[in-house]
Parts: sequence; C-alpha cells; structure tokens
Amino acid sequence: LRLAAGAPLIQDRPAVPGPVYTLNGPVRCVALDGLCVIYHPPSGQTHFVAPPVPQLVDALAAGPADAAALTARLATRFDLSGGVEAVAEHLTALDALGLVRAA
Repeated sequence: LRLAAGAPLIQDRPAVPGPVYTLNGPVRCVALDGLCVIYHPPSGQTHFVAPPVPQLVDALAAGPADAAALTARLATRFDLSGGVEAVAEHLTALDALGLVRAA
C-alpha cells in the first residue's frame, strides 16, 4: 500500500451525531427560588433541577433532538457555556433519571 506524496494519514471525518432524545412521557415544571421542580407522572418522581435543565426539557417538548440540535434551539435564547458537549452530558444525566429517552 502506498500513499500519495503529502496525503494525510488520517482524514478528517464529520462528527458522528449522538443519540436523538425525546421526553419520556409528560413532565411538569414549576419554578421555585431559581430552581425548577420537575414532576414526572409516569414514574411518580420529583426532581429539583437548575438551569439549563428546565430549558433543555422545554426544548425537547418541541420535538425529538440530539445534543447539537438542542444546542442550536437554545442558543437563540441562552448562552450555553460548554456547548454541545455540556448539553450531551445533561441529556445523559436526564436519561439516567428517566426523564428523557433515546428516540
């Protein structure tokens, strides 16, 4: 096998999109002193969360999305430090709580 002169050994590839998430049933959010209380009727659990989690849940109510799409939805209204990686971490945590699921 021969490489052409100057050919890169590794080619840049587009990032593989992460999983697409959707809400795992209805949720109810109530603001409380800078936090948000999220009630998840299917599980009967209540969660106290801080921004940007309520905003992520609200953005997912508009339809299923991956971390990049959610970041784009929220970037018009919020400054999301950490970008797509931070949103992906929040989605993973919300999935572990059962509030969202991979679509």
